[in-house]
Amino acid sequence: MKKYLLLIGLMVPMLAFADTSKGETLTNMLWKDIQARSVKKIAHYTSKQFQAENTSTIFTRTEFLQSLEGLGPIDHYQLLNIQTTQGENVITVTYLVLLFSPPVNDITLQTSRQIIDVWKKQDDQWKWVSEAYLTLYT
Repeated sequence: MKKYLLLIGLMVPMLAFADTSKGETLTNMLWKDIQARSVKKIAHYTSKQFQAENTSTIFTRTEFLQSLEGLGPIDHYQLLNIQTTQGENVITVTYLVLLFSPPVNDITLQTSRQIIDVWKKQDDQWKWVSEAYLTLYT
């Protein structure tokens, strides 16, 4: 009996952590797939109604997935300031991503983007429905 109580006691905090960090888990999965250029994997969890926006263009799902195919190499990335708001069927995630390109002439290029992603639960699966780059003011 004590073994079962101990196991339940150990699992309850893990279950609570899993619920509160779902947005962060989805964001990490997304960026691992972007870095690996796994467009087929990304397409699998991207909603048919997906829409993305950057500072100059609005993309449909098809246009966005095509843009990922033409993305240059990402040597390394870092996700910072991840903030998640979760409702029953919607997760909103805002974060800063730092992208590092492979060195050229011993110079590593770095870019940063402030992003907001929206995920929606559809048929018991989380689908990526929207992405927008936020303007960084300095």
